[in-house]
Amino acid sequence: MQYLQTASYKCKPGYTVDGKKDGPIDYTMECLDTGEMNEVADCKPLACDCGDDGCIPSVKHATANASSDAALKFGEVTEFTCEKGYTTSGNPTAPNTFVVSCTAEAKLTKPGECLPVECGLPPRIPHSLSGGSKLLVFKDTTTIECGKGY
Repeated sequence: MQYLQTASYKCKPGYTVDGKKDGPIDYTMECLDTGEMNEVADCKPLACDCGDDGCIPSVKHATANASSDAALKFGEVTEFTCEKGYTTSGNPTAPNTFVVSCTAEAKLTKPGECLPVECGLPPRIPHSLSGGSKLLVFKDTTTIECGKGY
């Protein structure tokens, strides 16, 4: 570029010149008489909004790997890990982690959930009265009584 020539730029989705949701997305740079460009603008990632309970959602039976005090920025993620005895679907072999990310619209993605691991039906034990027919999950208990004479 030569003196007084300009170049126009536009930030990509998820970015603005000041990093604010409604901030400008266009900027122009000019070649100065010194042969240098005027102050260089830069596109900054948008920050997702924080709520009353923090910047990262609270998920029952899960912990996040980031502080809820700092807002996530576009492209950043926070990983949640389910407590022992919980997975993302309740299936014992299912993953026990999920992520929440900040989108180009400065919105957090919907968090997953941590459900108690399914243990199955109470076992059938010879000469006993059934412990019930309800599917048991982590932390559930059941009572199995011995049959008469056992």
